[in-house]
Amino acid sequence: MYSIKNAVMAKEHDPEVDVTVYYADIRAFGKGFEEFLEMAKTRFGVKFIRGRVAEVVETDDEKALVRVEDTEDLKFMQNKHDLIVLSGGIQPSQGMQILADDIAIELDSDGYVKVEHPLLYPVDADVDGIYTCGCSDGPKDIPDSVAAGSAAAMRATIVLARGGEVK
Repeated sequence: MYSIKNAVMAKEHDPEVDVTVYYADIRAFGKGFEEFLEMAKTRFGVKFIRGRVAEVVETDDEKALVRVEDTEDLKFMQNKHDLIVLSGGIQPSQGMQILADDIAIELDSDGYVKVEHPLLYPVDADVDGIYTCGCSDGPKDIPDSVAAGSAAAMRATIVLARGGEVK
């Protein structure tokens, strides 16, 4: 989603700019994300090519030549671009396992903090009194991170209002 948001912002800044997103997977999982992806394609004209970028080389005219295998059409392509922006995936912090061991919380199979229940207790770790926010329990965009931060603060406030009694 970060790539899509950046592509749309580039088009809003300069509608004439040609924007292409090369991707392996698009994980538009949140509320309104799929609609945002479609809007990027239809309203803003962002091109999406599902494929594997094999190589990026500088051409004689100082452009970037992208060699890519289009995995939908099963063909190889070469496209010239003025600018290449790499969008890295999100992964848990390298120290997450050490922290989890220190405070005795469980991590999920991807290495993020495992929450007690995603619907009923979405910010509660498996240890009473420990709450998650931001991307500690998985990748999130800014609005979801802010919501999780508010929820974690509220859960901690409830504990403090009870004099430290958890649940």
